[in-house]
Amino acid sequence: VRASELTSYAAAEKEAERLQGTDEGYAYMVKFLDAVAPAVGRALHACQPKNPTRKKEIHVALVFVVSADGQIERILHSTDGPYALCFARSFRLPAPLPRPPHGHWPVNSVLAIDL
Repeated sequence: VRASELTSYAAAEKEAERLQGTDEGYAYMVKFLDAVAPAVGRALHACQPKNPTRKKEIHVALVFVVSADGQIERILHSTDGPYALCFARSFRLPAPLPRPPHGHWPVNSVLAIDL
């Protein structure tokens, strides 16, 4: 898949699903998500409602497109809702990230938390 084909969330999610159906793709997804988990938690925390009596579910569906050297080429999200936009602004990636099996590797993740 060419990088030019992974510019929309729908296209990148479809390719991520296909790759995660392989042994190699599943193994990389687990390694990648383990590496970004602390940063994801910090970004979700930054976006939670400030009023503790107001319960809210935060739901953000993302696809990370990773270059061959482990750099993020782009992060695509399913909606432009307030939590997706807040997450995108607050998310700071750790370095280095695991290198994928090849470049332009999409990894999808659905983040949901009840607050």
